[in-house]
Amino acid sequence: MKFKHAILLSSLFLIACSTHRRVSFRVGNSSSIYKIDIPKGFTFQGIAGDHEFEKRYWYSDSSVIYITTFSNTINYDEIRKQGKYYEKFDAVHSKDTINLEGKDGKGLYWMDRTIKSVTFGYSRVPADRKYQFDLAIESIK
Repeated sequence: MKFKHAILLSSLFLIACSTHRRVSFRVGNSSSIYKIDIPKGFTFQGIAGDHEFEKRYWYSDSSVIYITTFSNTINYDEIRKQGKYYEKFDAVHSKDTINLEGKDGKGLYWMDRTIKSVTFGYSRVPADRKYQFDLAIESIK
């Protein structure tokens, strides 16, 4: 019985590993390298400015995971609706940490986590995929 249990746990681990992809990146000239495990099946889109960047990982259902150093994110309107815009702005510019999240008008989930002026987040996530996207944001190293 223990052997079957071990095989089951090993199989679940392999399935979980095969459904995510580790993404690594460096911010500016910093020596820090961030890593995040995101669900596979995305289309990548990158945006860059003078000293800022944004990486977007789009999924077929219009949900997206993003990593950005821009002050405003895809969730800008939702953050304004919560009355948290100035808290978010202050956190970005003071290199503080802030976590914001909620549901949009269509009942889809969003999250914005700023850590030392880098924001990791997701938007337009249906309820049945929220856990998967939460795990991605929690995986940040």
